[in-house]
Amino acid sequence: MPAATILIPVDGSEASSAALHAVLPFARATGASCIVMAVAEPKLDGRFEQFAGAEHTSIAEVEESYLQQKADWLTSQGVDATAHLEATPGAPIADAIADFATKNNVDWIAMATHGRSGFGRAVFGSVFQAVLRRSSIPLIAFPESSLMAVETAEDA
Repeated sequence: MPAATILIPVDGSEASSAALHAVLPFARATGASCIVMAVAEPKLDGRFEQFAGAEHTSIAEVEESYLQQKADWLTSQGVDATAHLEATPGAPIADAIADFATKNNVDWIAMATHGRSGFGRAVFGSVFQAVLRRSSIPLIAFPESSLMAVETAEDA
C-alpha cells in the first residue's frame, strides 16, 4: 500500500506554520508525503510581507518562496514534501483547497483553525468549517490555541 499524502494548507499565519510542526510526527510515523499549499492571494497582506524582499517581483513569487521554505523545512525533518500555490481567481479558498485535495488524491487534510466564533466567524468565516462541509477527505484540525504550545523552529 502506498504511503498517504497529507495536504497542509497554510495562510502565512503563525498558527499555520505551527501546524507543520504538529503534523510532523504523524507524517514521519506513517511515511506520508506532504503537500504544503496556499491559495494565491490577490494582494499581499501582513501574513506574507515578512517574506517579501527585493528578490521577489510579484505576490506569487513571495507566496511561492514562503511555501518552498515550509516544504524544505519538512524535507529537512525527513518527510517527503512539495510546495504548491493554487491560483483560482474568484473561487472561495475552501473550494480551492477541497478541489485540489480531491483532484490530487490526497488522503488527509491537516490545517490550523483560528478558532473564531460569533461575530468573528460571521464576518470572516471559517475556512476549516467550509472545507469540512465541502470535502469528503478526512480533516485533522489543529486549533490555534493548542498550537501555541507547539514549539516552532526558527526556520520553519
